[in-house]
Amino acid sequence: MDLTAIINTVAQNIKNDSHEATSSLELSNIANVLNDTIGGEGVIDNLKSAMMHNNNLSKTVTTWVKEGTNAPLDANMLEAFLGQGKVEEFASKLGIDKSIASDSLMSAIPMIIDQMTSSDTSLADGLLKHIGGWQGILEMIMRFFRK
Repeated sequence: MDLTAIINTVAQNIKNDSHEATSSLELSNIANVLNDTIGGEGVIDNLKSAMMHNNNLSKTVTTWVKEGTNAPLDANMLEAFLGQGKVEEFASKLGIDKSIASDSLMSAIPMIIDQMTSSDTSLADGLLKHIGGWQGILEMIMRFFRK
């Protein structure tokens, strides 16, 4: 699945979540703002840096790229992943409360990474060994975001 299709699927999940504020949003607007928020190399650089300094985030990201249940992303990990101000920017662009934006992004990011990496079965079987450790994972994710 390509990144656009993944973003659209995740945007639909945000629209259909339990928050009344997101149910009235245009799907294309959610997808565009989500892509703007998580896209680009800055997010990957933030993730790289955060994973080096936060073992819990590293363990959490590991669950997203392997088979099985995705570990949740918490608010501190979200800020480390996106960088300061991105949650507020996401909320502002969609016209929703920051707490709703945070909830939406905390569920969206694991889904995006999981779907980006689930099509490659060798990734689940031996990711770290076969693609060069965390650097390899991050480079693969970066390639998806650049498309």
